[in-house]
Amino acid sequence: MYHFKSLKTRLTFCFLVVTIISVVTAVAAVSIIRAVGIKKREFTKLRTARDLKVNQLESWLEERLGDLSVVAEDNAICALAGDREIILAAGCNNYISKPVEPRKLNLIIRKWIYKNVE
Repeated sequence: MYHFKSLKTRLTFCFLVVTIISVVTAVAAVSIIRAVGIKKREFTKLRTARDLKVNQLESWLEERLGDLSVVAEDNAICALAGDREIILAAGCNNYISKPVEPRKLNLIIRKWIYKNVE
């Protein structure tokens, strides 16, 4: 170890070394704890953002599937009596049976396009 002229100097040096080591250890521990806390908070934010995007995508897909159900409800070759009421009661917005008249289909599509624009 170091050679000091007096015992007082040697004790002061030892005291300073022990104090500095404990302070450095404490600072390192606090830094590590804070870094872990920051990582956890940021990970929670990222997970929340991911969950929000997943929910948005799921609702968008449900809307698109709803749109598809309106188109796909009447795939039968011919319409039966009461089909219109059943389809509308199931939640579809409109009904058109086969054979589809282009003019009638055009009117229905325009009605819903302009209704959604307003």
